[in-house]
Amino acid sequence: MYELPLNEVVEPRRTPASARVFPVNVAERELQSFIDAVTDFFGPEKTKFLTEIWLDELASMERMPEPTSPDWHLVTLAASARLATCFIDLPHHCAPF
Repeated sequence: MYELPLNEVVEPRRTPASARVFPVNVAERELQSFIDAVTDFFGPEKTKFLTEIWLDELASMERMPEPTSPDWHLVTLAASARLATCFIDLPHHCAPF
């Protein structure tokens, strides 16, 4: 089975508010939520990889959600499902790990 290197989470690591760029639209908020949710497990060095997963899932959708649509969470769900395949024996889905 393919093993992912997980960080031991003692205290959540967050970017200081002064250094953080705040999302301005629904898509950016969804992407930031996805990144924040999984960065604690995989570490901040995987942020680029996690962003690529989310953007790949967006690109694979048949149609892009409207700018203010709540359907942006579907991209996050698909990205989360793809990331979950890293936890089972499918290493070709998560090459950077």
